[in-house]
Amino acid sequence: GTTLYIAGTFTFAGGQTRNRLAAIDTTIATNNATAFDPAPNGAVYGLLLSGTTLYVGGGFTTIGGQTRNRIAALNT
Repeated sequence: GTTLYIAGTFTFAGGQTRNRLAAIDTTIATNNATAFDPAPNGAVYGLLLSGTTLYVGGGFTTIGGQTRNRIAALNT
């Protein structure tokens, strides 16, 4: 597709504040971040995209404003 999901220890990605997890729109020459901003409170170590669901694993306990202990399924 045209969206690249990235995870790491960053707090800024694609020209926007994004904490540890972001989606980058690859159709725009500037590679801007999309509105996707779940802001996990800890590290993200793994991503798996299946359709419109992004499965995320890591050291977080909250993501997308919800309590999720180390694993979550997010609607992209």
